[in-house]
Amino acid sequence: MALLFGCGMRVSEVLNLKPEHIDRKRGVINIISGKGNKDRIVPLGNDLLVLLSKYWLEYRPKTYMFNGQISEQYSMSSINQFLKQIAHKAGVNKNLHSHLGRHSYASQLWANGVDLSKIREILGHNTEKTTRIYTKCTAQIISSVRSPYTFL
Repeated sequence: MALLFGCGMRVSEVLNLKPEHIDRKRGVINIISGKGNKDRIVPLGNDLLVLLSKYWLEYRPKTYMFNGQISEQYSMSSINQFLKQIAHKAGVNKNLHSHLGRHSYASQLWANGVDLSKIREILGHNTEKTTRIYTKCTAQIISSVRSPYTFL
């Protein structure tokens, strides 16, 4: 969940993440053969790096960063089931899905002034039109816009 919201990764990219894709020195994750068979990098903050390091030390993954209980790789259904469980425990009665982390990531970058072209590059979109779908205007953004009336 931390990678979905903290890096804007797709669920399939999290599931296919291998320990060697994490570049500790540069502070990035290398997405190899993402959607459309494209490679890209996403920023990896220090907090997430610490979390991933703790996970790695505890579980010692072999091929994929996140092992499943039965198979070598964690499954998409397990991620969605986990999300529904934590939403229920938190009293959230909305239909949540794992892709919301990616949308929230983009919206937060946009709200914090990150240029749309950079967000497009991080998310791996071909066009800014697609990225705009992800960058919802938050109340914070809307309230920061000055009315043209104040320019008079």
